[in-house]
Amino acid sequence: MSCHKVGQPSEESIGPDLTKVASTLNAAELAASLWNHAPQMWERISEHAIAHQPMNDQEVADLFSFIFFLRYTEEAGDPETGKAVLAAKSCNLCHSLSGKGGGVAADISSWSQYVNPLAWLQKMWQHAPQMLGEMQRKGVAWPTFKGREMVDIIAYVRTLGSKSETSYLKVGNIANGRILLKDKGCIECHRGGGPGPDFERAYVTPPTIGQLAGSMWNHAPQMVRLMEIQGLEQPALSPKELSDIVAYLFAVRFMAASGNTERGEKVFANKGCLNCHTVTDDDSQNAKSLVKKVSVTKMAQGLWNHGPKMLDTMRQQGVNWPNLSGQDMLDLITFLKKGKDK
Repeated sequence: MSCHKVGQPSEESIGPDLTKVASTLNAAELAASLWNHAPQMWERISEHAIAHQPMNDQEVADLFSFIFFLRYTEEAGDPETGKAVLAAKSCNLCHSLSGKGGGVAADISSWSQYVNPLAWLQKMWQHAPQMLGEMQRKGVAWPTFKGREMVDIIAYVRTLGSKSETSYLKVGNIANGRILLKDKGCIECHRGGGPGPDFERAYVTPPTIGQLAGSMWNHAPQMVRLMEIQGLEQPALSPKELSDIVAYLFAVRFMAASGNTERGEKVFANKGCLNCHTVTDDDSQNAKSLVKKVSVTKMAQGLWNHGPKMLDTMRQQGVNWPNLSGQDMLDLITFLKKGKDK
């Protein structure tokens, strides 16, 4: 990558680290960000004599998929911080560490082979009811994790095991994750009107898997109590099943939200799109109708391929490059889809 790094900050990088970008934006916001920074991107590309390479639909879709996948990555945790967090959370009251302390629960150092927070979460999820009962008997408050604390602990525990032993989790299957939410009974609580966040519409996942794992752990006592009240058994989840569910939740966030036709029509008019574009199949105007570009990735592809020419035309007309929010992008696409369907 000539301009962007992935998890490798460098003073030589022209653009931001895509790992950080991926952790905060959904697909529409990513497309809008690309649009808003396009003039600066092309100027930097020109300054560094980098060839502007057009992309086809599939390449842009693949690029967005890759950026979505980056949500499965974590910046490396800090072992020293993780050691301090592990002690501060009083985990040693139940867990031993390299054979020392605890004795009630598993030796945490035996988890050193697991590098993905989901593997840890799966084990914690399975044993949460027993852990909650044991902690209540000991009068110990349920510890909570915030920010990067989970990945810091994992980084520390990784230093305690054999470097040759590593267990990775593959990226989950989005379609299967949605099915599992229903089959495992999760959707009974996690949909509109339920006691938990709505996994089908409104839920906004934490930016990384480590923080999602921490969030699920933090809310485990409430989840266990709610299931007991409703007479529900805690569903067993294998590492693969949990990975599938998480893949679905992250995909919902990445592709979430919908647009509004009326707002999209106003965006089309107020942002100056009418100066060059139409929303019909009549190609007699200065630019082709936009009704063929009716998805986030197609809009991004059109911008990338034709943006430099668009910018030159707008400068000649004395028109400023307009900024778009993620919602603007969704509303605009919804409006264009309606134009296509007429």
